[in-house]
Amino acid sequence: MQLALLGTAGYHPNESRHTACFMLPEVGVVLDAGTGFFRVGPRLLTDELDIFLTHTHLDHVFGLTFLFDVLYGRDLKRVDVHAEAAKVAAIQNHLLYELLFPVGLPCQYRPLDGPVPLARGGTLSSFPLSHPGETVGFRLDW
Repeated sequence: MQLALLGTAGYHPNESRHTACFMLPEVGVVLDAGTGFFRVGPRLLTDELDIFLTHTHLDHVFGLTFLFDVLYGRDLKRVDVHAEAAKVAAIQNHLLYELLFPVGLPCQYRPLDGPVPLARGGTLSSFPLSHPGETVGFRLDW
């Protein structure tokens, strides 16, 4: 299994780097959805997609607005966005507010409230980190 670095820049993308987005293509797991998220589609090797968000700063969530492009021409069984409950609410009420983004995303929102089973027998667990805006880190085990 390989970790694809789809975005590693700081707050603003530039011509050569996009913001936070990391992917495990073989199991359909994406960690953060910064502007590098547009690169997920061609790399996705599964018919399910789990997107895990560390926090809701724009450089970690703006790529969610690219989800239609990522899914175009694909028939995925499931697309889940995992984040702490307050962060799910912030995404729905602000980033995807009807006047800014008038079409709902084709996904389900799942609150992070314990370990999450992953494909191939893996597990993702979260833990608090010190970063403005309440942030979690992730541990993935197989």
